[in-house]
Amino acid sequence: MPVERNVEQSGAFDELVERVKDQITRPGTESDRRAAEALAAVPRRIPAGPRHVQASGVYRRTDGPGREQLSDEQRRFESQEPGAPGPGIAAGGPGPRIAQAVAQALTGGTAGPQPPFEQPFGTASAQSGQFGDGAGRAAQQAASLRPRPEPFPPLGQGPSPYSREELRLDIDGNAPTYTVSGTRFRLPSGTVHWTARVAPRPDGTWSGPIEYKQGDTAALPHGYVSVSVDQPVPWQQPIGAHLVFSAGAAPISCEYRYEHAYFREVGIETDALQGIPSVRAYAPASHPQRPAELPDTVLTVADVLTRLGIKVRQRTPDPRHEPIDSGEAGSDHKWTSAELHDAMQKHFEKGYTAGHEQHHEDGRNQIWTLIAGEHEYGPMLTGLQIDTLGRSERRASIVFANSAAAQSPVEDEYEHAAFAQRMRFFQLLHETGRALGLPRRPEHSDSRSIMANPWSARGGLEGYFDGFRYQFDPDELRFLRHAPEQPEGRTAGLEQLDHHTFEQMRREQRRRRQPLELGVRLRRPKERIDRTGRYRYAMLEPVIAELRLRNRGFSPVVVDRDLLDSPAVDIVIAREGSAPKQWTPYCSYSGAPRPVVLRPGESLQRAVQLSTGTGEGRIDEPGRYTVYAAVSTELAGEDGGSLAAPVQVHVERPVSRQHERIGDDILTGDVRRVLAFAGSRVLTGANEVLREAMKQLPDQPIAQHAAAALAVPAAGPGAVLEDEGPGGKRRVRIQRPDGKAAGQLISTAYGDMGRAADTFGNVRLAELVARTSAALSDAGDAKGAQDLQQKCAKALRDRGVPQQVAEEIKKSRFGYSEAVPEKSAPKPSSMHK
Repeated sequence: MPVERNVEQSGAFDELVERVKDQITRPGTESDRRAAEALAAVPRRIPAGPRHVQASGVYRRTDGPGREQLSDEQRRFESQEPGAPGPGIAAGGPGPRIAQAVAQALTGGTAGPQPPFEQPFGTASAQSGQFGDGAGRAAQQAASLRPRPEPFPPLGQGPSPYSREELRLDIDGNAPTYTVSGTRFRLPSGTVHWTARVAPRPDGTWSGPIEYKQGDTAALPHGYVSVSVDQPVPWQQPIGAHLVFSAGAAPISCEYRYEHAYFREVGIETDALQGIPSVRAYAPASHPQRPAELPDTVLTVADVLTRLGIKVRQRTPDPRHEPIDSGEAGSDHKWTSAELHDAMQKHFEKGYTAGHEQHHEDGRNQIWTLIAGEHEYGPMLTGLQIDTLGRSERRASIVFANSAAAQSPVEDEYEHAAFAQRMRFFQLLHETGRALGLPRRPEHSDSRSIMANPWSARGGLEGYFDGFRYQFDPDELRFLRHAPEQPEGRTAGLEQLDHHTFEQMRREQRRRRQPLELGVRLRRPKERIDRTGRYRYAMLEPVIAELRLRNRGFSPVVVDRDLLDSPAVDIVIAREGSAPKQWTPYCSYSGAPRPVVLRPGESLQRAVQLSTGTGEGRIDEPGRYTVYAAVSTELAGEDGGSLAAPVQVHVERPVSRQHERIGDDILTGDVRRVLAFAGSRVLTGANEVLREAMKQLPDQPIAQHAAAALAVPAAGPGAVLEDEGPGGKRRVRIQRPDGKAAGQLISTAYGDMGRAADTFGNVRLAELVARTSAALSDAGDAKGAQDLQQKCAKALRDRGVPQQVAEEIKKSRFGYSEAVPEKSAPKPSSMHK
């Protein structure tokens, strides 16, 4: 029975046919890319009858790495330019046949965009990209001239134990990105990862250029791939896939066996503190502000990820699944970053000793989500990420349910509850995306992705949720499905630039006279700066840099107060003789923007510890280093940025054997974390190492840093997550301060405040003093807290720090009065001069 189309449907159909014909008749990789993007852009509908099982998923290679023999016709075809017609197909000839096949794929449904929750990942959706039925496609594949692989090892005994290859097809199913990627591991060459953007061809294959390689790229000289899927019956899972590498070297072919439909597996454990509102399931239809086509269903984080091809392992029910008893801390406790870091340590440590090993077997894919009340930095902070823990890479994702994000601007009680539910579920999704490695979207973006900032999106909060469909953008999906296990970092980052290119970009930037200027400063006495301008540091002395974003224009500008604490800042460290590495902190924040006006000459400041952090981008061992920094900004709706002048650092060799021996204990992950978070109440081994460093190296700067880190938890009470409480439940207890030890540590760290300023720098000193004085106030020693802050203010004035900076420190969340400081104020590490 013929299917009637309205004008709008015919227009979409005709546009698709023209784009497919353009892809067939015009050679070149650009046409392949346009065709792939066209498939994702045109609305399609689910065919009538049994649903097709998707071909997308993960495949394992079954044949060996031997050289394959190709037929002459296939070799001629593979040697052609990418995008040229296949063997036996005349250019422009198959237009009517392709149009008929497309028409068959488009019939049997209602026009319109694809609903985001149509079906779980594993069955082909409306965006399947299939031409014709499964039988027709199988016949096309059988007719194509495929090379025969040469078996290795002989006698069909399977792949070599010294090699492993994986293929990932992303060509249909929910939200396909039309990407094919693979990972090849072989001894002794190593691992190579590749990614290609593909488009459908009339012979039933998907082909496209390889756009990205990582690892041993010499082992894969090819630049083009063609893949076909063995799926004789479209409503059953595929059998395997056939891949041909070409362009750049002699063509080779590989056979793969279908494994599963999901691209990635992640374990997520979610806990909430008692008395804290949490939203683990949400009905999008419960709020009137939403896209009209959203179905009336209930979503969880696992539902959203599963529909996008990510398998979620969830913890089996046990007594630990109940809310964590807030205990002595109470539900209104304002958490510090150090306390949350300690809670993550205790949680994962317990996972190895209480029979929960199965949930932590793959540390790189293990996320612990904790729903807490509020952070000490204030209600504008909505989430927190803590990365890379212990012997495996794990992450803690903290969601603050009582943040300002859940406060509705309307007074109606029903609308307020619906707004709070939606925002809390959005926070949970957003922080899960960050835990999976996705960066936050730039400010003022048109994106309606889970990773966008709804407060800064174009159209505002209402405009964002009017188009929000609880999905990721295509490039984010491409990362989740195809990124290698150990990605090299953000592409096109500072680590890709050499020193001369960086300097040329800085000179060009200064000629444009952009109003915001970024600077990197290291506070060193004159005797610690050599004649070449390098800043000299003793071995084991933490390198603390100060970032300063100054308005050097003639008019006020409005920026986010937390800009220097955001992903907009890139820091790269290049050690002499080594490749540049990106510096990444242990902890990253997200929240609603806090606009601040910078008048001409005013600045934002932040202290960063370049000797700590995840990855290899650190300054810790003896050698010469160069530090590069950049910040991305947007002023008056235009993208901009600033590159700081590079800074040279020289870390000296140890002064004694004793100095060298203790370095093996200090240059460890746990000790770095104690220094970065200014203390820990659970990393007792690291604390003992720092106490030993104070005894053995009392005259070295590391002793002062160790005393400052140990003083904060000793001076005041703090929340600690207990392994077991009454009845086998977890609870939060308050660890009492040690006043005697705190007094000795404070004297060592801040007895000579001028020397402390030389050691820590102005910004870091103010932050450490603020934290220590707050701990003293919480312990009831308000006079000690006031004296310590007054000494700090005097030392800053004696060093010539402008009065405006001292006043800003005074007005930060820890004031100089004798009253107990409040814990809901701006982050002290981002000071506004």
